[in-house]
Parts: sequence; C-alpha cells; structure tokens
Amino acid sequence: MGKTKQRKTYRTDVSKQRKKSEESSNKNAPIICDLRTYGKPCGYCKEADRLKAKEDKEEKDLGYRVQVRSTFYMNVVDLDHKAEGVRIYGSGIENWRTLIDLLPEDDQDDSPDFTNPDEACAVIIKRRGTGMTNTKYVLKLGVKTFKVPDKWVESAHDLSKVLSLIDVEGFELWKPREGRNNILILGPWSEEAEGNFYQEIFYHWGVSGLGLGADGEVDDFEDVNRGEEFEDDDFGADDDTSGSEGEDNFEY
Repeated sequence: MGKTKQRKTYRTDVSKQRKKSEESSNKNAPIICDLRTYGKPCGYCKEADRLKAKEDKEEKDLGYRVQVRSTFYMNVVDLDHKAEGVRIYGSGIENWRTLIDLLPEDDQDDSPDFTNPDEACAVIIKRRGTGMTNTKYVLKLGVKTFKVPDKWVESAHDLSKVLSLIDVEGFELWKPREGRNNILILGPWSEEAEGNFYQEIFYHWGVSGLGLGADGEVDDFEDVNRGEEFEDDDFGADDDTSGSEGEDNFEY
C-alpha cells in the first residue's frame, strides 16, 4: 500500500473514532487508542505520529498535544471532600509507578499498604504547576491506618466499564488540585480483575491526550514527572507524611 493510500486509510480511521466520540453525550470524552487498549492498529496514533514529524511548528505541536498516553484508572475518595463519595482518578504512568513503589515489598515489610481495606492509609498527592511540562507531583503515604467504611467499598465503580462511565454527560474524573490532596484508593473493582493484583488496584486504558470537545487542555490525561527532585519545602509543607493539619484527623 502506498504512502498516500495509507495516509487516507489512517485519516478514515481517525474520522470514525472522532465520529464515535462526537456521538457521545460527553464532548470531553477521550478518544480510545485501539493499540494500547485492545492491541489493534490505531489510526489515531498514526495520524498523531504524522503530525509530530511535520516541519510546521503548529502541526508538530498539535501532534504532541493529541498523542495517546497510558492512563491508569482507580477508585478514590477525596478525604478532604468526602461528601463527593467514590470517584475515579485517571493517573499517568509515572504517578502509577510511584504508587507501585509505595506498596510493601513483601510480608516482612511493615510499611503501610494503602490497598488493604482493613488497614488502609491515605495517599498524599502534592501537585505543583499545570500543563504537560510544568506539572510536578510528589506522592507519599499517610501514617495513620484505618478500616475502609463499607459504604465506600460497596460504592466502588467497576473499572472494566470505565469507558462507559466517562461517556456520560457531566461526568468528571477526579484530579489532584494544586497543593496537597489526601485520598483513599479502593480495590478490587471488578470480578474479572479478582486475583490479578495489578488489575485489582488499577485498570489500564490507552487514551488520547485531548478530548474532542476540549480547548487544548491535556491535564487529565498527561504523563507527569514523578517529582523526586522536589522537596517538601517546595510545596510549603513540613517533612511529615501525615494529614492536612499535622496528623491524620480524617473522620470516616
């Protein structure tokens, strides 16, 4: 197949994906990457790669803005806004890797396990900046452990259906605010994930960095730096890893 015909095919595939998203009730719903999500050829990725290879700066920038990024979805409760109930957080791959690093290495490791519903702990996310290149995160664990309330466990979303949830008009993913965020991460979240540790804790989809109805913002779906080079002082916080006022005084 010649390059011209290939390009036409890719654009046709992209048009189909765009049409599907445009028919959605949620105009900010991301375009799903067939390659990363289903292991099938993705015309959208090919088109993004074509744009990134352009000499024209505007086209090149667009290619990077809309490129597909891996997103790891998880059920969370914002402990500073508990009335919102269980929400879904779509994390970039670097924050996901940091969360994995925060898990106990083995049974002899006595560090807190934020995935244990009987002895869970808060996950503290400190965010600074906005945009693809200026957003930095630091992730730590709270020091207090607690039993997760049944009402939250029972309200957890089945993340194998996360794409349908995102498709609903008015649906918004939870995302870290500037400064300090205290969250609880819930799991497992689907029967099919039972026994598969990583799917119990996170559900992975490949999504584009730009929802069709968005104005170019990519904060919800960006890959971000892990932030190891930043100290707590950079965020105006002290050195402890406890709650918002020096200790974990969350009411459950």
